[in-house]
Amino acid sequence: MKPRILNFFLVLAGILFFALFFFHYSLWYFEELNSDHAIHILMAERFDWTKDWYYWGQNRLGSFIPMLGSLLIRLGVDSFTALGLVQVLILSATSFMLCRLSNFSFWSLGLCAVLLFPVYPFWMQVSLGHPYLAQFFFLILSLSLFCSSKIKDSWKSFLVPFIAFLAIWSSEMSLAFYLALALVEYRAIWKLLQKGWYFLLSGAGLGLVLVLAAKNQAVKIKDYQTFFAPWSKVWESFSKQVQSLGELLVFDGNKPFNSYLLYSVLLVLLFTLIRRIRGKQAFSSITKIFFLCAIFSFVLIHLSNWNAVMGMPFRYHTMPYFFFVSAVVFGAMDQFGNSWEQFFLVALISMPLMNASLRFNLEFETGAQGRIRRSGAEELITKILAQPEIEHFTVIGSYWNTHLLDALSPKVLAITREGDHLRDGRMMEEALNEEYFLIIANDWLDHFPKQIEQRGIRLRKLELEGNSREVRYALYRKLPKPIAQP
Repeated sequence: MKPRILNFFLVLAGILFFALFFFHYSLWYFEELNSDHAIHILMAERFDWTKDWYYWGQNRLGSFIPMLGSLLIRLGVDSFTALGLVQVLILSATSFMLCRLSNFSFWSLGLCAVLLFPVYPFWMQVSLGHPYLAQFFFLILSLSLFCSSKIKDSWKSFLVPFIAFLAIWSSEMSLAFYLALALVEYRAIWKLLQKGWYFLLSGAGLGLVLVLAAKNQAVKIKDYQTFFAPWSKVWESFSKQVQSLGELLVFDGNKPFNSYLLYSVLLVLLFTLIRRIRGKQAFSSITKIFFLCAIFSFVLIHLSNWNAVMGMPFRYHTMPYFFFVSAVVFGAMDQFGNSWEQFFLVALISMPLMNASLRFNLEFETGAQGRIRRSGAEELITKILAQPEIEHFTVIGSYWNTHLLDALSPKVLAITREGDHLRDGRMMEEALNEEYFLIIANDWLDHFPKQIEQRGIRLRKLELEGNSREVRYALYRKLPKPIAQP
């Protein structure tokens, strides 16, 4: 294919990819938006540079995304739009860097498909409220700088370790990537160290100080402080994943499109290994780094106590999934280059992957029963604000039925019910000044009492009560505080 025609096709395909991503997974259209995602929006609205360096209530998941969003909010952009722009900009930048690493070849489409179209159970790969947006951005940025021949060694020695600590701040699982980088590129790293060890140590030192300062001001929770899980839990976690992989291989489940994707990836891997055995072309450093990163992160997640505490969900393996499939694409690029087979192999990965991603998004729901969904939350907000006397209200309910409404409208505030974790006290301070409260009973109340007290706020039930999309709600009004008798 002529270069001009290929470039035109790449641009056209890139526009199609972006449009499909935008109308399925961007913040403006993603139906599976939930309270975890919403926290990043609420953080951006109230961002405190003295203490909000990690996801509210944790000492993990660095808050780079809400930090950027807060800057846009200061410029006058509303919080929802600000976070949507951050999501799109971060993914656009990461896509561009992946294209550069693949020399803007046809293989770039395969890499962008892996990044932009998450598959179940790794659907949070492009979502707010999870580490992957910022983490993958920093990891790919540091690798791009390391591989660049246009950057002076002094700048490279300073920036790469500094950005490495930003990636570790975003997610400590980033250590797996830098272990892989060190093992593959130890000679190049040694040369940089010899040429300008002071630049390298300065970048690493500054990054380390920032991470330690962030850790120091973060909350201290026992489950977060213990890193390694007991061996019994590690074995249980590994066994569950092997069992799930076996079920996927024999199409045992209600998502056959994931099985098709698995076989397509294995086919491309098989073709690549056969080509490697027959030929003499070695795999590139990038392929080796991505492959080792997939292995190391896979092992670390199984060893993690947090994985065990949270019930060993498969979604935690988003990092090994992304780096393994990307390694397969890079490996195929190493062996087949610009030959005609590239079109077949990119299609063999991209088409089943996009099919699995989009079909799951259109046909399945990720929320548990009784949790409010985005469309239901928007409908409920409209219904309550239609009451002539209400201009603003606060939602009280379980964690999964509150913060989403707050994130969707500037006229809604949310606090969790007593017994559920209140992410940040600032929301409680704001709620004390509210007059109208919407109680959502799901996962909490069997019926709506005439009066209720939550977090020191006494409420009286009004007439409005209903059930919208299996979400039971009732409107309350704050009672005045009783006057103390002399």
